[in-house]
Amino acid sequence: MTPPTAHSDPETPNSERFVTPGRFATLLALLVFVSWSDVLLGAGSFVLRDYSLFGYPIAHYHHDCFWRGELPLWNPLNNCGLPFLAQWNTLTLYPGALCYLLLPLPWSLGLFMLLHLWLGGFGVYALARRWTELNFPAAVAGVAYAFHGLVQQSLMWPNNLAAFALLPWVVLTVETGVREGGRKHVVAALVGALQMLTGAPEVILFTWLLVAALAAGRLFSVQCSVFRRCSELGVPTERPPLFTLHPSLFTPLLRLLSVIVLVTLLAAAQLLPFLELLHHSQRDAGFNGAIWSLPLWGAANLVSPLFQTTLSAPGVPFQNGQSWTASFYAGLPVLALALVAVRRGSSPRVWVLATVVLLSLATALGENGWLYLALKQIGPLGGMRYPAKFVIPLTFALPLLAAFALRDLLPAPGQPLPLAPTARRRLWGAASVLLALSVGLTLYGWKHPVPGEGEAGQHLLLRGTLVGGIALLLALAAVLGLARAGTPGRTLSLSLALLVLIFLDLKTHLPQLTPRVALDVYQPGHPLTQAPDAPRLGGPRAALTWQAAQEFRGKLLPSFTDTLLNQRMGLFGDLNLIEGLPKTDGFFSLYLRAQREVETQLIFGSQTNSLPDPILDFHGIAHLSSSTNLFQWHHRATALPLITAGQRPEFVAAEQTLTALGSPGWNPTATVFIHPWDRMYVPNTNATTAKVLSTHWTAHRIECEVDSPAPTLVVLAQAFYTPWQATVNGQPTNILRANYAFQAVPIPAGRSTVRLEYVDHRFQLGVGLSALGLLACCVLWCRAKPSASLITKH
Repeated sequence: MTPPTAHSDPETPNSERFVTPGRFATLLALLVFVSWSDVLLGAGSFVLRDYSLFGYPIAHYHHDCFWRGELPLWNPLNNCGLPFLAQWNTLTLYPGALCYLLLPLPWSLGLFMLLHLWLGGFGVYALARRWTELNFPAAVAGVAYAFHGLVQQSLMWPNNLAAFALLPWVVLTVETGVREGGRKHVVAALVGALQMLTGAPEVILFTWLLVAALAAGRLFSVQCSVFRRCSELGVPTERPPLFTLHPSLFTPLLRLLSVIVLVTLLAAAQLLPFLELLHHSQRDAGFNGAIWSLPLWGAANLVSPLFQTTLSAPGVPFQNGQSWTASFYAGLPVLALALVAVRRGSSPRVWVLATVVLLSLATALGENGWLYLALKQIGPLGGMRYPAKFVIPLTFALPLLAAFALRDLLPAPGQPLPLAPTARRRLWGAASVLLALSVGLTLYGWKHPVPGEGEAGQHLLLRGTLVGGIALLLALAAVLGLARAGTPGRTLSLSLALLVLIFLDLKTHLPQLTPRVALDVYQPGHPLTQAPDAPRLGGPRAALTWQAAQEFRGKLLPSFTDTLLNQRMGLFGDLNLIEGLPKTDGFFSLYLRAQREVETQLIFGSQTNSLPDPILDFHGIAHLSSSTNLFQWHHRATALPLITAGQRPEFVAAEQTLTALGSPGWNPTATVFIHPWDRMYVPNTNATTAKVLSTHWTAHRIECEVDSPAPTLVVLAQAFYTPWQATVNGQPTNILRANYAFQAVPIPAGRSTVRLEYVDHRFQLGVGLSALGLLACCVLWCRAKPSASLITKH
């Protein structure tokens, strides 16, 4: 069924004509521009948390590699080297990244994010329009999704925001492709692969769980219809039809499976390297699985976003107990409409979405609730660091539930009937419950503030309650007004008022939700770049002390600009990537397990001012941050080159190697620790007077000339990882694990040319599989007949 065109039909309400797809796209773009005009006009850039410490530095490094004509498979500037593309959340293979790769940074990264925010809102509009067959409820859902608290908060995570933007498009295209097949089946696979390449595992996981839940809901609905029809006709059956798959459902199920296979193939170039890194990473089934859960009262923040929150120094509030997100607020008007939709329960999709909401909240409690503990018994949850991330499906479900409520509350085109008394009571009842909860939470929060919150937090809580309550009442009045037959001008005014109220409620519900700073704060120019013996690729490195890292991690100044400048001076997080300065730590989701253990136990594990000089020397640390002055760097003249040779191999098991590395008596120029299982590959067990004559170091290739009077080992202070391959004088040889987490290459006597190259065979296999997936999509596309637009055909 196709909804009215809303252009020539005189019975179509003005609200429907006002928010046609083209007009809604323009309206949403206008709201985005009003909200972040400084970013779009190049006067400001986002700054909050992960954006400045991870998102922007990663984009900067990717941008530099792109213009050097280099695909960044390996990052040599952090953690003594670690995979870059395989991290997945670096957006290396995501086509949308061309936005900030081709255009100047940092402006282009802000543009990238706001374009995706707009795309997500328009995607929910398209999906809700298909489900409700109405424009205006879809417009409400689109605005509610684009400015949802968690979506706005995701402006600090480029990869998460890109995945949020594609979430509704995946649901829409998969549903359409599974039902209709043809070219829409191919479109579903391509859109699913696009989201897969964004590198937001949790958002992607929940997207496909939503797809599966909606498909199961439709399957159950069809089976129930068959059962009722058989009962009406008196058809005898040996088994209840409810538990027998109807033949008409075989084709859609096969299409769904084929879409999943195609998505996996298309994204294989990203997924295979990621799975390999995950296998060698620090994560396991129980890794940080129980931190940053929602507290027992966490759901209260859906009603009162400032309840039991603590204000940081710059004024950003965080929920007491979890700091993954400052907000997952959907708006009181949206929540009230969602409650009405659930109360009415007018379609299977409503029940699926309502179930998703309840399960999400229950699981997000983590170990504060029973569901997360039960899921941990079924399967490993170590890949998801924070149970609070289970609130992600709420972001999608609540705006769509609000659209279903408006579909039922507002008169359909050609039927200008007033709102039924039952529906009116449901709407008033939902609003009354939410207002009572909001007032009650405010009174409790006022009498029992969070320790250290102060009067500022209490005043913000009160202001938030007043703003939310007023928005709810005005939105309720607008809905009731729209439900009555009125003049076109009145209908249009109320429609616009409701959309603006939802926008304002969401945009203002928290202070400093999306703070910005001037663009020049991100410009390169660290003092260490001008220092003698400055850190450089293949040369000396910088390192933070444990005290400095803790200071940067916990110290937030009232000014975001000052905070970021301090962090940049200390090369905190991944800010060293802006300067191109190598250092021994970094801020990533996945680390190589062995190198991470060396770093945390021997460098960051020392909470005193004295660090073992041998381990610092071996790492090539020529600049060490001061433990008392964040702006001061101490120069270390004893730092060794990153490539040494001639050490005596000592065969020590992994358990004893870490202890030996931390000993002040270890001499890294005289002894190298090799695991006993590599003894057969070591050509000589004595020390020699080998000399490294020259070195040439790039991100993916290392060459050196070594002269040795006897067979020996060349030791590299680079993290050991299996894709690295070595040749000596053109002949392949083994790379041994040295000093627990690093590399060693055996060489013969005489002059040798040692070459190491990063050759990721899993990436190459993935590229082949992705090419196969593209070929399959091309064949399916050519064999299928053209189909109509996803937005207009229903």
